[in-house]
Amino acid sequence: MAASRPRARLSHSLAHFTIERATISNAQRTDAPLVWRYEFEADHYANNVGDLWLVRPRVFGTYTGFRPDEKKPRVHPIELGAAESNQETFEIALPRGFVVDELPAAVNLDLGFASYRSAVESRGNVLRYSRALELRELEVPAARAKELDRLFREIEADERQLVVLKRSSS
Repeated sequence: MAASRPRARLSHSLAHFTIERATISNAQRTDAPLVWRYEFEADHYANNVGDLWLVRPRVFGTYTGFRPDEKKPRVHPIELGAAESNQETFEIALPRGFVVDELPAAVNLDLGFASYRSAVESRGNVLRYSRALELRELEVPAARAKELDRLFREIEADERQLVVLKRSSS
């Protein structure tokens, strides 16, 4: 079962990939976070646009959720289902001969009932994208529906961000 979960999760975002390794840590512990670690290769992940390459640092998965209907005033609170904390880090090896030209801006949004943050950095030949979503409440009052919508809009925009690579001059 453990090997099928990474494959299923990856197949939603990647057409072609090879899982090199998948491990689970803290599966039997309730006092520590569950940690999944995947190592995989995905050929042709970047998109070539002229002399530049575009790379989506959020490789797979999405945090988007319920979007309130803005046409009608909301009467009832919005149930989030569970208070939870999710953290992800993606590391992408840059292709040989390429360097980072542009990185997307970091996101840091705290609405009290929830927070989301993300950042992309370049270290040597590795792109590192990290993000965290924390849902602190089980429900959001109807009066704060627009804030919840803002949270999910910010997450969706962040998940579509691209890193621009260019050929190195050396």
